[in-house]
Amino acid sequence: MSVEIKQLGSFYHLRNASVSYIMRRLENDMFEHVYFGRRLSVETIEDLEYLCPAPSKPSGAVKYTKNGTLALSDKALEYPVFGTGDFKTGAMRLERNGVPVYPDLQFETVTEAQGTCPMAHFPCVRDEEGAKTFLFSWVDPIGQYRVEHAYTLFEHDPVITRKVRIENLAADDLTVSSLMSSALALPDGNWELVYLSGNWAREFDVKTMKVDHADIVIDSKYGSSSHKHNPFTAFVSGNEVYTTNLIYSGNFMNRAQGDEFGNLRLLCGLNPETFAWVLKAGESFETPQAYHAYSSAGLQEAARVNQRFVQDHIVSPIWRNRSRPVVLNSWEAMYFDLNEKNLLRLAEEARAIGVDCFVVDDGWFGHRDNDRSSLGDWHADRKKFPDGLGAFARKIHDAGMQFGLWFEPEMVNEDAAFYSAHPAFVVRPPQGRYSYGRGQLVLDFANPACVEAVYAQMKAIIEQTKLDYIKWDMNRDVTEAYSPYLASQGRSQKEFYHRYIQGVYALHEKIANDFPHVLVEGCASGGGRFDAGILYYAPQIWTSDNTDAFARLDIQAGCALAYPMACMSNHISAVPNHQTFRKTGLTMREHVAVFGILGLELDLCQCAPKEKEQLKTAIAKYEAMQPLILNGTLYVHPKHEGWRAWTAIARNETTYLTGFYSTVADLRVSRNERVRVPDVDANAKYTIEGCSIDGAVLKAGGLRVPLRFNGANGEMAVLKGDFCSALTWMEKGEDGR
Repeated sequence: MSVEIKQLGSFYHLRNASVSYIMRRLENDMFEHVYFGRRLSVETIEDLEYLCPAPSKPSGAVKYTKNGTLALSDKALEYPVFGTGDFKTGAMRLERNGVPVYPDLQFETVTEAQGTCPMAHFPCVRDEEGAKTFLFSWVDPIGQYRVEHAYTLFEHDPVITRKVRIENLAADDLTVSSLMSSALALPDGNWELVYLSGNWAREFDVKTMKVDHADIVIDSKYGSSSHKHNPFTAFVSGNEVYTTNLIYSGNFMNRAQGDEFGNLRLLCGLNPETFAWVLKAGESFETPQAYHAYSSAGLQEAARVNQRFVQDHIVSPIWRNRSRPVVLNSWEAMYFDLNEKNLLRLAEEARAIGVDCFVVDDGWFGHRDNDRSSLGDWHADRKKFPDGLGAFARKIHDAGMQFGLWFEPEMVNEDAAFYSAHPAFVVRPPQGRYSYGRGQLVLDFANPACVEAVYAQMKAIIEQTKLDYIKWDMNRDVTEAYSPYLASQGRSQKEFYHRYIQGVYALHEKIANDFPHVLVEGCASGGGRFDAGILYYAPQIWTSDNTDAFARLDIQAGCALAYPMACMSNHISAVPNHQTFRKTGLTMREHVAVFGILGLELDLCQCAPKEKEQLKTAIAKYEAMQPLILNGTLYVHPKHEGWRAWTAIARNETTYLTGFYSTVADLRVSRNERVRVPDVDANAKYTIEGCSIDGAVLKAGGLRVPLRFNGANGEMAVLKGDFCSALTWMEKGEDGR
């Protein structure tokens, strides 16, 4: 069924094959949110009116007009505005000549457009066949501006995207100090807010709290989406789930507010604490795009909806189903102690076990012997590469491997020649003190000339080395945000953070346009900028600097609420682990890392022959299973005392790979531990470890957990001791009953 809109009286009903999204035009031309959920076939105004809240007069409510009856304090407004009788936080705040503009918007039109209405030089959902966008526009004749809301639906996804555009119709400036991408209104439903928080090395920690009559802010003011909070949020009530995400990589805000009437509102968009934009006559501004997903089958099913949506509509088609190389990264093997001889020795060991791409991490450029030097000078250190980086790269390519390099293009050290040549390219105030992070300063990516100068260096290296892979890192939060460039252009410094991220995207686009074959892996001290905006350009992101297998069980499970396995870069590292000093078996490290894009982060020259042989076998097995990782979804089973499980499910629901992880030995274990695998067909046969099992039996009884040691079953037990694991394959038969 195609995407469509139906208007019945004052109601607008948007729908596709999966969901309906219904709004009602109020008497003041504002829109009230009526319904977002499972697709409805309602065809009468009576049915639509029945979906609306019962008429009620809130006590003490302020009326919108002198003689009218309309009050907004209890309305589920589609795009609320503070100061008009609605006392929760509004989605838009405007000023003209220092005077607040209180909107009095008059509805103009709704128009349809095929596709997704892509945004110029800005990440957004990609223009796919079957999508349709509905453009609603209003004009304020007194305030003299126009607002346009874009709603996009795809043919089958239970997802709707939203963005807002504002245009200044007057001769004098219009200051936009807040313009959220979306507002999601939900009725009273005993909602819990689920969000992802954390810190360096412990990203994607799943948090849950009741909203009730409260005001909860999930945001970033770090200059990136940050380790602290991810732009993803979910509202859960029983099996009903609504999720929200923002296709953006900078400062954001998700604000959840419950009111005294039991209504819930979520605002999603640019963080108004660090944003303002001045529109000259005739200028317009467009927000980043937000997307909302719906599921009636619980949080993990909503997670799989999000995973499929990101993979299908945000990740570049060039990389969407393309096999990814297994890399060996030099960082934990050598850190800054690089030289060509040792790197070639490591590369030889990597090639012998089947590694596809050899990546030289930090330390290859300038005179970079520690993390306080040379950022900004993107040319090879001749002490480490006497014949130049091009000659070294040829040796890697001649050995049959791809070649990759680490960059941190947004940063500079004061000892760099780039800093001396371009002191005005640094973010810092014109006078007074300013902060240092890791001894480095932030470059002014709001300045196009700065972006171009950085790219000129990167382009030369890419061409010189015939580069295949870039690890793009960012290790420093933005402080003392002041752009000399914006000052020279007479622009507000409140525009800096947004223009900075636009500069980051501009550099990504330059690389993608000139070198479409180069695979870019995002990184920001691990998962500090793991968001849908970066995934538009970089199809995979370094999930966390924490490579400990046990810690990664939580990190990767949390990440899977919002993002697919194919976007998670996971490396097998050495033990004791360099972040936690924990010792885990090589098998468990492998079994965690294969649920994503597999790589290695250890010194193979120090590995025993038995370990290298196991790694070689693991890489070969992974390359056979990678189609499942690239196209499948990850279902995370509920936590159990002492063990965890998750299942990768193929898009066609014929192949299932379940990882079982025993974390703590426990002699009290049951002999009948099982997990419920979704999407099992009761009318089919399934092959599990060589046995043919009826789908109805599997659906009723669940998938057996490999037997855990309980003190008496030693010979039969598969999972023995702490930090051990097993994988179980399940295949659906071709013939049903």
